[in-house]
Amino acid sequence: MINHLLLVPTSISDRDVEIYKSEMLKANSAFHSLYKLEQAFTRSVLPTLNGGKICIVPQWLRTQNYEYETLQNEVRDGLNAGKGSNLSSVEHDFIHYMELNSLYFTKDLQQLDALSTLHPVYSKFKEFLKAQQFHQQWVEKLTPYYSKTNNCLELTGHWRSFTSYTGRITASKLPLTSMPNKMKHWVVPSEQGCTVWSIDLSNAELRFLSLYSKDQQLTDDLRNGRDIHHIVGTLFQQHLSYKGEEPNHRKAAKTFIFAMLYGAGDFRLAEGLKKSGYDIQFNDVIHIKNIFFSCYATLEGYFKSVENSDLVGCFFGPIHPLVNMTCSQKRNFALQSSIATAIKILSLIATSMRLKVINIVHDEIWVEVPNSRDSIWQTALTKEFADSLKASHPLFPTEGMLKINKIGGY
Repeated sequence: MINHLLLVPTSISDRDVEIYKSEMLKANSAFHSLYKLEQAFTRSVLPTLNGGKICIVPQWLRTQNYEYETLQNEVRDGLNAGKGSNLSSVEHDFIHYMELNSLYFTKDLQQLDALSTLHPVYSKFKEFLKAQQFHQQWVEKLTPYYSKTNNCLELTGHWRSFTSYTGRITASKLPLTSMPNKMKHWVVPSEQGCTVWSIDLSNAELRFLSLYSKDQQLTDDLRNGRDIHHIVGTLFQQHLSYKGEEPNHRKAAKTFIFAMLYGAGDFRLAEGLKKSGYDIQFNDVIHIKNIFFSCYATLEGYFKSVENSDLVGCFFGPIHPLVNMTCSQKRNFALQSSIATAIKILSLIATSMRLKVINIVHDEIWVEVPNSRDSIWQTALTKEFADSLKASHPLFPTEGMLKINKIGGY
């Protein structure tokens, strides 16, 4: 953990780092603040995460198994109609079908995506493979966690912080930080008389980008609740052509923005837009980027300065890393490390208000709240969190940042 916090190569032993830790913490106030925050988080929040559990009603398993079996039967029936195949697995049926029709067989999802325009069977096989992957990763893996005593799946993880240089919080044993959204509907509280709530940092990357780049237009848009992804999606609608059904412009814009934020090149951006359904040429990407940077005038200069600097940014100030970073990693670091810091601050505030933190998913935390609590906790949490951020960054656009919603309870 300490190597990651101090941006020291992991090849250097923990013992050697400990020898110079005090001097490093004194030399840079950002290191000192990160370390102080980490101590508080490790002491107050991690024990609750490691001692708690996420409960899922067992009907979720039955629903997923039924949907998976239904898809298998639909696919098999479509492939074997009139062929009299006795092959037992869907994959074997696909191989048999493709051999009969002289079609190229592959399990590579990107290849299947490219081949889908040649024959509809490729799209169906891709759908099946993705469903199979989900079933193996979540349904089969979680089934053993069913508790007869409480009649629910009881999911626990081994939680740790600073599992990467950006300060991420992750769970081993079970990948609780990447739980799919559709599982939220099936979450139930671990204790009677409680409700589970999601507290999400809305547009976290864009908010920190506006702060560090000092882009006034982006800051104003966020403060006034404008949908940045919709704004950029409108640019796509006005300047890009497409074949077939009209793409989801906002969704495509969101993917484009995040890819660009984290240093994707023009070729990769073009490929992403093609997958979204646009009939795009390489020059179109450059044109869209130019329009985007004309809307938010300081961003391009900010990205270049980050890539060329020997320092990287974090919530508490600039740091000189001892670990080597690529240009894209430098762009990524300031945003991701700041989100990790904000989540830890939010978790500490929630814990101080006696809200039980049971899960952390990147820029979102789940808390279990007694139903006897007055709903004023939401207003109090929002204000204290905004005050904490503004104590370090008075111009930070906190307006509308926290999205608090009840989840689960099926």
